[in-house]
Amino acid sequence: MIDPNSGYRIITYKLINKPSAEKSASANARIACRERLHHAQEEKGRPSIGEFQRLREKLRTDGERIQREIEEYNELSQMVMQLTKPSPKASRKFEHSVDRQRTDI
Repeated sequence: MIDPNSGYRIITYKLINKPSAEKSASANARIACRERLHHAQEEKGRPSIGEFQRLREKLRTDGERIQREIEEYNELSQMVMQLTKPSPKASRKFEHSVDRQRTDI
């Protein structure tokens, strides 16, 4: 039989021809054993403190790396903008050459 709440298999035993005190003690022992087993299985499913610390450190280092990459991208982007920005001197030369071509026509 499967426990619908935990999904664990429930093991049951039939007690036949035992005095009621023995049945009660045996039932209590089974319950205690089942609870210990259930808690042990729950503990295995939970991440340990060490796992959380490793995850936190990884997230911190990844965050620092991403921040550095964003800053580097911004610097490179600004450099590209400066390199591709037309200078006033170059634009005056271009306008002057266009004007000369118009007068030559």
